[in-house]
Amino acid sequence: MHCYCIYCTTQKCNYVAEALTAMGIGRAITPKILQRKWIGGKAHEEIHEYLPGYVFLYTETPPEDFSLIRTMTDVHRLLGNKDDRYELCGADRAFAEMLYASDGTIGFFPAYEEGDRVRLDSSLLEGFEGVITRLDRAKKRAEIEFDFDGKKQRVWCGIELIASGRKDDVRKK
Repeated sequence: MHCYCIYCTTQKCNYVAEALTAMGIGRAITPKILQRKWIGGKAHEEIHEYLPGYVFLYTETPPEDFSLIRTMTDVHRLLGNKDDRYELCGADRAFAEMLYASDGTIGFFPAYEEGDRVRLDSSLLEGFEGVITRLDRAKKRAEIEFDFDGKKQRVWCGIELIASGRKDDVRKK
């Protein structure tokens, strides 16, 4: 699979994703995130846009020509570099693969307690690294920091505590 990311006008992400899919270029995803919202002491789950302005594109074969994508209305730039034919690599690719595996929606992350620390379980999120920077045990959520597009990103994600006792020291998401 080949992974790309397109930065476009924030309000037009869904349009760009639909157009890419309709052109038969590949599968396009606009990232979403499932978050808990507490109302009257009860947890409610809501899906929100995540990383507005970014559209992820997944193809079986690399596009021959990127001019179709680059000249689309509301497309500003392709992430990555021209020498790599704009294909994502490193942490950006790992993030894109994690999105693909979760059908574009970041859900609640499994986490486990290790002594007085809480760690994200890496078994489902191969290769994508994130670090818990803040934790709200009562509301079962954690602020997770990770690198994407050359910048530190932070997001509050829901966590589900699973049985503790894992021996490996992972800080992956």
